[in-house]
Amino acid sequence: MRNTIWNTAIFAFEPTDFDPAKIRFDAPLRLFHTRHFRTARRHTHTLADPFLFVKNGRLHLFVEVKNTFEKGKIKCYATEDLLHWDDLGVVLEADFHLSYPFVFEHEGEIYMMPESEENREIALYRATDFPRRWQKEKVLLTGAFNDSSLIFNDNRWWLFTSKGYDELHVFHSDSPLGAWAAHAQNPVVVSKSHGRNGGGPFLWQGQLLRAAQDCSAVYGGGLHLRRIEKLTPKEYLETDFRANVLPPESWWDRRGGHHFSHCEFAGKTVVAVDGKADDFLLNRLSGLIFRLLK
Repeated sequence: MRNTIWNTAIFAFEPTDFDPAKIRFDAPLRLFHTRHFRTARRHTHTLADPFLFVKNGRLHLFVEVKNTFEKGKIKCYATEDLLHWDDLGVVLEADFHLSYPFVFEHEGEIYMMPESEENREIALYRATDFPRRWQKEKVLLTGAFNDSSLIFNDNRWWLFTSKGYDELHVFHSDSPLGAWAAHAQNPVVVSKSHGRNGGGPFLWQGQLLRAAQDCSAVYGGGLHLRRIEKLTPKEYLETDFRANVLPPESWWDRRGGHHFSHCEFAGKTVVAVDGKADDFLLNRLSGLIFRLLK
C-alpha cells in the first residue's frame, strides 16, 4: 500500500533574482501532480526526478513516471511559452526500472543517462528522434549505482553517482563516451544526509554546486545544496552551501523532496523540483485491496 505520491513543480525567476542560496519554492508556475482518486488498478503515483533540457526553441521536462505494480519509465513534457505544455508520453522504457533521466548534449548528439540500478549499469542512450526515440549507445560502468550525473569542468568530464543512500562516488574521463577512471578517494562522501545525488552538479557565479538528497530520516526527506571546493582526480572536498532547499510549503511537498534542475529559457531561469505528499486515504485503502487481489 503506497502512502505517498511524488509531484513535479516548475518555477520561473528573472535571471537576476535566481540565487540558489535564497530562492523559495512556494508558488509553482506549473504543477504536475499525481494526487487524483484511483479509478483503476493501474494508478500513477510518481512524477519525480525532473530534468530540464532546451532544444529547438522548446523546453523539455523529463521525469520518472511510475504506476502501481509497474516499473519506472521516462516521460516527457514540452513547452514553448511555459504556460502550455504538451504531454509527449513515455519516451523510454525497459524491462527494468528507469528513473533520474539526466539529459545532455555532446558533439551534436543528445544523450540520456537514466538510473538503471536494477540492471546494474550506468548506460547512455542516444536520441535517434529527439525527444521520443532513444537507443542504447554504451554502458559506462557496471554495478549498483544510483542517480548519476555528468559535468564538464576544468577540461575533464566528471561523473557523479551514488551507491545506496549514503555514498557519493566520482569518476573522470576525457569524454563521456570514453573510459572512466575512479576518483582516488572513492567514496568521496559517506553520509545519509548528503551522500546521494539530487540533480546534476552546476556552476553558479564561479561556484560548483551539487544537489544532495537527505535520506537521514527517510528516503527523499529533503534536499541540500553543497559547494564543491576541490575536484581533481586525487582530491575532493565539499562543504555546506544551503540546507533544506525544499521546506514543506504546500500540500505537494508536505513530506519532503529530493531533486533540483534548472536552465535558461525564454528570458527566465526555470527551475524544476519534486515533492512528496500524502496520498488520499481512499487510494491507500483501494491500493491495499488491489494488492491483495493481485
